[in-house]
Amino acid sequence: QQILIVLAVITPAFTFPVPAEDIGIEYRVEFEGVEDGKILSQLKELSDTVGLRESPPLSLLQLHRRVQQDELTFVKALRAEGYYASSVSSVVEVGDELNTVQFSIVMGPQYHFAAATVELVERPDEPSTTVPAPGEFGLKAGSPALARTVVDVEQMLLKALRDQGFPFARVLEREVVVDHASQSMDVTYRLASGPFAYFGQLRISGLDKVREKVVAAESPWKKEMPYNHGSLETLRKRLYDTGLFSVVRVEPADALDRNQTIPIDLELTERKHRTLWAGAEYDLDEGLGTRIGWEHRNIQGLGRRLLLEVRVGETRLEARSEFSIRHFRRRDQTLRLSLGGGRYKPEAFKTTRVQASAMLERKLSKHVTGGLGVAMKVSEVEQLEDTDTFRLLSLPLQLNWNRANSALDATRGFKIAGRTEPFVDFISGDTLFLKSDIAANHYLPLARDAKLVLATRVMLGAIVGESRLNIPADERFYAGGGGSIRGYPFQTVGPLDGDDPTGGRSVFESSAELRFRFGEHFGVVAFLDGGSAFESTFPDFKEDILFGAGLGLRYFSPIGPLRIDVAIPLDRRDGIDDSFQLYISIGQAF
Repeated sequence: QQILIVLAVITPAFTFPVPAEDIGIEYRVEFEGVEDGKILSQLKELSDTVGLRESPPLSLLQLHRRVQQDELTFVKALRAEGYYASSVSSVVEVGDELNTVQFSIVMGPQYHFAAATVELVERPDEPSTTVPAPGEFGLKAGSPALARTVVDVEQMLLKALRDQGFPFARVLEREVVVDHASQSMDVTYRLASGPFAYFGQLRISGLDKVREKVVAAESPWKKEMPYNHGSLETLRKRLYDTGLFSVVRVEPADALDRNQTIPIDLELTERKHRTLWAGAEYDLDEGLGTRIGWEHRNIQGLGRRLLLEVRVGETRLEARSEFSIRHFRRRDQTLRLSLGGGRYKPEAFKTTRVQASAMLERKLSKHVTGGLGVAMKVSEVEQLEDTDTFRLLSLPLQLNWNRANSALDATRGFKIAGRTEPFVDFISGDTLFLKSDIAANHYLPLARDAKLVLATRVMLGAIVGESRLNIPADERFYAGGGGSIRGYPFQTVGPLDGDDPTGGRSVFESSAELRFRFGEHFGVVAFLDGGSAFESTFPDFKEDILFGAGLGLRYFSPIGPLRIDVAIPLDRRDGIDDSFQLYISIGQAF
């Protein structure tokens, strides 16, 4: 008890508050010897001394330990970039108010690959098996000896064997020899192919309301075809594309069966097959509009899709439905049946219409899709107080080449879409014309991680076979507006009757956007649009081309980017164009 009393008396004398700002050794960090900005940024990202400055050490000893650990980290990072003769030293200078940590780095020369060989230790029985040379994957004599290249090529070599029918291909040894005298690196890969295999049974689990034959129809292989590992990823992507599943796991079995085939295990988790959604859009011309839709992606358990959509706005009241069947009559072929109609009254015309179509789409290659169909439209069109009725039959033909990496927010690649459609009045036969257009989009990343992207678009269209006034006003080409030439009222860039747009037989549009994304959710855009519609059959570039420019804000949400664009007309016309236009919508402009 006496000891406890003493502690109780003594302890208060030593437990006084310490200001937070007096705890820790504050310091700054300097680097010398690194001229490559990319490598310097990488070292700073790896550095605890830099990254933990806001959590200063409690003593100089702890600071020295932090610095010494960074020295080891920097040496590993430099060797990974091919600088095997590099060295790192450091000094901690104690100051009166602020300490300084200085890293001195001697980069030395960047080593290069000298030779790379592949040894297939366990030779397969299949004589057609070939192992690509490492040079085909970027590991070439004279190229920088980067550690990631060595690892990446190893994985590519394994993939090449697995794509040739060897699911159990493996690396036995990777030998790396660095020669400091010649400042070079030799790499030897020793691989074992394992047994050759054929595709076996597709073992499906996890299905509830989707029928098994729907899943089997997505398989890119047939039973007893030679095994190809890339086909597993193709199946995974196809199943996600159906919209029927939230989880798709595809794995080969651990061993071959007695027929030298390998079963494939497919584990699925179904997502909800019905979706109700709504969206809104706004611009100064067409005002506020909304879309309400309902979709069922698994009609009768067969993966068939039914879409119902209503669009309501100041200029329209329209409804449409679409029913689609995947793999109709043959693999990679989709049948789309649509029916719709309503009223639409933009600035250029007023129309009441009913239309129906059937389109057969076929995947011609990995990135190319073609379509052929038949469509009918009955419409009453009013323009400049003249009203006409049209009963048109058409045969649309379309071709799409898509190498873009995203549908709503592409950052690299390109898209080319072309469509041609002959029209005839199926009652009178006195209206006959051919309408065609082609559009090309290109996306070029200008910075790492695609934070800065240059997006460009060009579109051309032409109508042949009839004079302009004999072509229904709702089938002519118009330019101007949010999806065309921003900054100008909707449909007003082109032929006019006074202030009223009348449309043309041809059109040209071009756009360029510089897109910069900062943080996780936000981005800004600077854009320039130009073009016009023309009375002539083909664009006449001797006529005036109008340009609009502006700035936009993007918010990247889980459903895609939300965009707000403000554009001004660079060739403003008195009495027609406002000083600016505002557009609010979902998705990038193109």
